[in-house]
Amino acid sequence: MDKTQKAALDALAVFGFQIKKQEPDFVQGRRPNKMGLFVGSGGETMKVWLESLGPTQTKAKVKTVYTRQTPFLWKDEAAVWIRRGMKDQKVDHPSKLKPRRLHGSFGWNIMEPFKPRPEDTVIDKRRPTMFIGNEFETIMSNLGLTTIVMIGCTTDGGVEATVREGFNRSYFMVIPRDCVGTYTEEGHNAALKRMERFAEIVESKELIDIWRR
Repeated sequence: MDKTQKAALDALAVFGFQIKKQEPDFVQGRRPNKMGLFVGSGGETMKVWLESLGPTQTKAKVKTVYTRQTPFLWKDEAAVWIRRGMKDQKVDHPSKLKPRRLHGSFGWNIMEPFKPRPEDTVIDKRRPTMFIGNEFETIMSNLGLTTIVMIGCTTDGGVEATVREGFNRSYFMVIPRDCVGTYTEEGHNAALKRMERFAEIVESKELIDIWRR
């Protein structure tokens, strides 16, 4: 058993899907602008439709954690994030910042094709990394898990931030390259290259085959 196999069999995964169909115009690593929040801060990546792996379809015990990007309202936000927002939005006063995503809004809810199963866990995430401002690491500790498989958007945002921090906290990190995406193919590929230092970069089929053994 190689290290990727061992990691997959031991995994707590932000992953629980198999490829259902792939449209001819799907571009690996590109996140369609029309897509909202799905799983792991973006569950439908590279325009690949996914369906949940049922509990009888895999022999591996894979814990699935969904994250919903739930930023602080601007009135509760730290000054450094307000300043960043003003620069990104090119405004000269915090009152001119666009409202952030609210609980229960369209962009906050997990869309129907990716609804969590009863046994799955859903976490609201305040920052790009999964390790700040939520109970994710407590769940890892409670279950005695050491490996995290990441899917979602964006490759060069929350995925990369979590991978780097997870590695620094001594977790085994695994990234299925065809299950993460960002706004440009260039940004996607560059992030995957950077993450080679901190994670195993694999194809989703490889993990699924391992989990089904």
